[in-house]
Amino acid sequence: MILLQGDGAPLDIHPSHLSQQKKNNWVPIKTSKLVPRESKEMISSTNDYNRFCHVFDPVFKWQKLIVSFLVQCVYFHIYSHVQMERIHPNISAQISPWITQLPLNARLPAFPWSGVVLNANIATRAHRDIGDDNYCMVLVTSECKGGDLVFHELGLILAARNGDATVFRSAELTHYNLDFQGTRGSLVFHSDKAGKRWAEDANGWAENAFFS
Repeated sequence: MILLQGDGAPLDIHPSHLSQQKKNNWVPIKTSKLVPRESKEMISSTNDYNRFCHVFDPVFKWQKLIVSFLVQCVYFHIYSHVQMERIHPNISAQISPWITQLPLNARLPAFPWSGVVLNANIATRAHRDIGDDNYCMVLVTSECKGGDLVFHELGLILAARNGDATVFRSAELTHYNLDFQGTRGSLVFHSDKAGKRWAEDANGWAENAFFS
């Protein structure tokens, strides 16, 4: 999610009357980019999205309950209990604290996460999710041989199986899953770093006379 920032924009002009320079041309800004919004994939596949939410609704409710108890977690046994409390206090409150401040009081199916991705038969390459904020959670939703979750810096391989959930800092840890045999599926719940600025000052538009 990329939001159009309002830093330096006139405070007494409606955003729809503003333009921005692109190369050698001035073009009207897209007001749809001023606020958090649905992804292109969701908009273009509304029926599929609604079916997806209906089928996985019990899972979304289950994960919400589980996440609500993540006041502390075992961080791969690297830190002592005292260090754990200092470095990872109340994980559930850090996931997407801005999620309750969405326009029109919108509520997301995978609350408190701002997004969820369904992976089907995918073995990812080593990567970090730099757009994520703090944590993500990978929930395995199938049985297969292999497909273990790898954390490069930690030198750890997790043999996660159907129903296992792993919470970790996806923007800081290089991770991927190994090749597999059979059918592999997973749900990836994630937060969005762009939401922080929205909570602070509506991404720079909060002082605009027409923005409320």
